[in-house]
Amino acid sequence: YDESVKIENEPNSTLRAKSFELSGNNSNPIIAPSSVAATIARITNAFGIKIRGFTLRGGSVGVNIRGISTNNVVSSCVLRSNDSRGVVLNGIDVDANRIVSNSVLGFTRMDQGIRIADGDRNLVSNNLVYGASNDSVALVNSAASNRIVGNTLLSNLAFGIRLVGTNADANRIVSNLIDGRLAASRGINIIDADATVITNNRIARNSDAGIVFQDTVRSNRVVGNEIYSNTLTGFRTAVSIGAPRWNFVARNRIYRNGLRGIFIDDGTNNIVANNVIYRNTTNGIWIAVTGAASNRFANNILLSNGNSGLSNDGTKTWWENNDVFGHVFDYRM
Repeated sequence: YDESVKIENEPNSTLRAKSFELSGNNSNPIIAPSSVAATIARITNAFGIKIRGFTLRGGSVGVNIRGISTNNVVSSCVLRSNDSRGVVLNGIDVDANRIVSNSVLGFTRMDQGIRIADGDRNLVSNNLVYGASNDSVALVNSAASNRIVGNTLLSNLAFGIRLVGTNADANRIVSNLIDGRLAASRGINIIDADATVITNNRIARNSDAGIVFQDTVRSNRVVGNEIYSNTLTGFRTAVSIGAPRWNFVARNRIYRNGLRGIFIDDGTNNIVANNVIYRNTTNGIWIAVTGAASNRFANNILLSNGNSGLSNDGTKTWWENNDVFGHVFDYRM
């Protein structure tokens, strides 16, 4: 179909690809607009809309949900080679929508795969996002209490998942595979957002770091992840205007990263506990500056990192019951 779809002020409607229903093959029908500047499917002030089983390609945005729109579902679609974004949820009243089991393919043409701007309690689950020139998934402004669960995010050029905004709080990032394949800069990047839960993800092969916290990032939990083979660092709190504090990093496996397992170059009162950190090229843990104060490290295992287990240039560091062995220098205090 050489056209676009607009749904406005409509309740409980379904657009379902017949060929998908008959065969499970969602390669057809294709909706492709005549202009690359067009949004292919736009949902405005609607609830209970379902878009299922289409290929939407060659526009600016594949699906844009906006206005006062709740409980809409985009599922089992292929969103391919759209210039700006695959799926956009845009507005403070775009809540409780589901983006499920889609393939969002950019081939470096698409800027972002899936973007939530301001909406709350939305679910992004079991999608494949491949080849965005910027972010696979972005949550910005006041996007809060959203769930990013079970997605596969591959070969994106900037960030696998990016959260930015002083009110982009209480989001959950759970059980995703974020593999930069040495193209993406960072697996997860959080700026200003608080109370994020990052758990049970695999974060690998990013050209910078696995996870980075920047600015005033507080009360986030990084628990039970596998963070490995990133070019620089597994987990980092970055130097910035603010200072990450009161974050909890626990029960992660952090290994074979190009420089360090954990790098704290700013931040206070963070807790790092019960992690296994091994075979990183230089340091298991490096606390880089005196401004990094009152951070607590407990019950970690640091094994066979290239230079030192713990390198500490911070102040008032608490170091309790850690096992550190197999380094050139187990401790550099």
